[in-house]
Amino acid sequence: MTPPSTALADLRVDVKSIDPALLGRRIRHARQRAGLTQGDAAGTDMSTAYISRIEAGQRRPGADLLIALAERLHCTPEELLAPDDSVVTYDAEVVARLTLELDYGDLSLRTGSPNDALGHADVVLAEAERTSAVPPGLRRQAALMRAAALESLGRPD
Repeated sequence: MTPPSTALADLRVDVKSIDPALLGRRIRHARQRAGLTQGDAAGTDMSTAYISRIEAGQRRPGADLLIALAERLHCTPEELLAPDDSVVTYDAEVVARLTLELDYGDLSLRTGSPNDALGHADVVLAEAERTSAVPPGLRRQAALMRAAALESLGRPD
């Protein structure tokens, strides 16, 4: 396995070598698929104006910002930096429905209902098994939620 510092160094090289206009288009498409506004995508890490400039190809985000942005967009930095246009796209409706499922699961965990959280996580994981329409980020979130719910139930298996 590649050490994290090496992976981050590789990511920094990839960010500097990609055409900023291509990266901007990919970020804009991923943001729209995720159903987010530029402000939503910016979060607390950057300004809406900065996202706008990135999408216009006028700015290039650093590796750390790209990682945070990719997470919000339910994709990986590698998908945004792929050398060709073979970037996987996801149906915005599926992403929105499964994100809502995970939000309900998170709320269930926070309010002391781990069985409900387990059910919500299992819905996402079952769909991830049936189809490739589930972004890897949502699959990871569901797996973590399932683990937290099982731990709360005293079943750390």
